[in-house]
This record gives sequence, C-alpha cells and structure tokens, in this order.
Amino acid sequence: MQTSTEIISTVIKITAPATSAAVNLETTLSVYTKSTEESTSTEPPTESSRMLIAKLTIEAMEFTLELADSSSEKFKELARDVELLLNDVFKEISGFLYVTVTSFENGSIVCNFMIHIKMESLATAEEFERILTAAAEGGKTGKYQISIIEVQDTVGAVKEKEPEGKSIPVKVIGVAAFAGVVVLIIVFLLYKVS
Repeated sequence: MQTSTEIISTVIKITAPATSAAVNLETTLSVYTKSTEESTSTEPPTESSRMLIAKLTIEAMEFTLELADSSSEKFKELARDVELLLNDVFKEISGFLYVTVTSFENGSIVCNFMIHIKMESLATAEEFERILTAAAEGGKTGKYQISIIEVQDTVGAVKEKEPEGKSIPVKVIGVAAFAGVVVLIIVFLLYKVS
C-alpha cells in the first residue's frame, strides 16, 4: 500500500575535463521526499536542465591541500555544508533544482559550484547572484562569511549523453563533403574529356 509520501533517490556522476584544470562534478546520493503537500526539498535532476557557473569566497577559513582533493573527507564535508546552505538560500527561486560544489581553490577558500535549474526557468544569473549577496550581507549564511560572489549563465543545456559511436564528429562530415566534391569534379572532367 502506497502512502501519500513517496521516497525517491537518485545518483548522478559527471566527470568533465576543463581547459585549465580537471573538474570533477559529482552529485552525491540525493534522497528526497515528495508528498501531497508542497515539499521544500530539492527536486530530482531532470533529463535536461541548464547550469549556471558560480563562484564565491569563504572568508576567515584557511585553504588546505585536502580541499583540493575531491575524494578527501574535508572536501566532502565542506562541499556538503555549502551545498545544503546554497540549496536553502536558492530554494524560493522559480525553476531552481540544486547546487553542486565542483572544487575549492586557495584565496581564503574559493568555492566553485554549479547551479542546476529547469530548462524552461526564467531565472537569471543576476537573480542568483543578487539573492546570495543579500543572504551573505544579511547574515543568513550561517557560520560562513561569504564574499566575492559571481554567477554566469555560460553553460548550455545538459542532456543525456549520447552513446559513443552514434555521433559523427564535424571533422568527419567536412572531410566526407570535401571528398564528395573532389569526386564530382573528377567525374565531370572525365565526362568532358571523353
């Protein structure tokens, strides 16, 4: 017998190299409840969503080498705390799904993270930046003193990855088109000669 509350869990792991450094984007096991009443917990990842690239500085905390290693306990603990904090700060923004911390850097502690929003959401990078700045200035970020907040809407849609071998690289298409044109020219020249 099913109750009015259904429990759902989702695990997603994305690893993507960046041009300047390896970035490990990893969402942890996300368990949430959905009931007949409006839930305040984060929604599950959808098949397609938009991502915003964001960065903030956590003041009065010292960066350690453990924070550079995404498999260390210190990284996981701080990432979990920051994700919970940011999920709470952004929960009222229409179309907001969840936050994923991607890395920490030196400079007090610079936290790089991704904001996942629904594809159809009208929320902007400026709105997220404004709300987080207001929360930081209003003392609503708990034990963390947050400054230097940047949010950019530069990442496009994230969709299910197409299986390898099914997509044809642009270079292959270009070479095939060029070879086709060369063959047509040769055939035309042979026709004219004979």
